[in-house]
Amino acid sequence: MRINIPEEFLNSKSVDNGFYFKYDGDFYSNRFDVIIKILSECKTARCIDVGAVGYIPNIKKSIEKGEWLHKIIQENSEELIGVDINKEGISYCEALGYENILYANIEEDVEEILKAFNDNPIDYIFFGEMLHEVDDPIGMLSRIHTRYKNYVKSIVITVPSIYRIQNILYALKGIDKNHTENRFWYSPYSLCKMVSMAGYSVKDIYLSGKISGRFLKYLNFIFKNNICSEHIILKADL
Repeated sequence: MRINIPEEFLNSKSVDNGFYFKYDGDFYSNRFDVIIKILSECKTARCIDVGAVGYIPNIKKSIEKGEWLHKIIQENSEELIGVDINKEGISYCEALGYENILYANIEEDVEEILKAFNDNPIDYIFFGEMLHEVDDPIGMLSRIHTRYKNYVKSIVITVPSIYRIQNILYALKGIDKNHTENRFWYSPYSLCKMVSMAGYSVKDIYLSGKISGRFLKYLNFIFKNNICSEHIILKADL
């Protein structure tokens, strides 16, 4: 969905104490369908996958289920370089046949990362399921914007949604269930705001993960426009 939030709110030149952001785009069953859609718009995409390793115990299972982001990007792009600071994880991925993950810091090792692309322009930097576990996401994204803006066209971010139906169901029980490394939860608007404050121009936002199951599907009548979807995916230009 093309962003319909007034620019003066995103850049804080104006304030509204109760702005209504209504999602009116297409619904996607999972975030990987959105990633493939985005990549399909650029057939010869060159990409950076930040935090490419992910969680080691889940990698094989994710590959088998077709849900490991690094593999999905690789299969739908022309060139991909993963970036991670997990040496053990990189070695694990190499043993599985994935030898395109650099041991590097996306903020500090800019020259090394760009060199891997032979000075060719880069279409996307992907941040998959990680910004909610970063201490200072605006600061990190701002520094990346400054250091890569002459080389990279866009970023793509995926994060869990604060409105995901599981959160609401647990709240009804008086429970706050979290991954223990969570720092933040994002709504569609707050994610747009954060990325804009870091210097990017937000272009598209998607909600993915439809409410399903014999009981849960009826909640679609209560929670409109897929607002209780699992994930938010955002695309922004540098």
